[in-house]
Amino acid sequence: MGSATLLVWQTIKQLKMINLWHVFQQMAHLGVDSLPIISLTLLFAGAVMTLQITDVLITYGAQSTVGGLMAVAMGRELGTYFSRGCTGRPCWRRYHG
Repeated sequence: MGSATLLVWQTIKQLKMINLWHVFQQMAHLGVDSLPIISLTLLFAGAVMTLQITDVLITYGAQSTVGGLMAVAMGRELGTYFSRGCTGRPCWRRYHG
């Protein structure tokens, strides 16, 4: 408890030294500028998920549902990470279900 209190106190002391221009530059760098790598990750993750699920769907004769199934899976699994890259805000919640 003592070290947490010390950390909070040091953080409050440093708040008056914040350079807003630097904060906005960091937000742009970590948020919007990371969009290409997030898109590439999304592309390859979707390809791997499609390769893994296609054999099962063909076995059960449901190969026509691959596109819709992958759209839902990618939206649920990686949509939060993609939106984090666009907004620069951390994703606090993962959607599964």
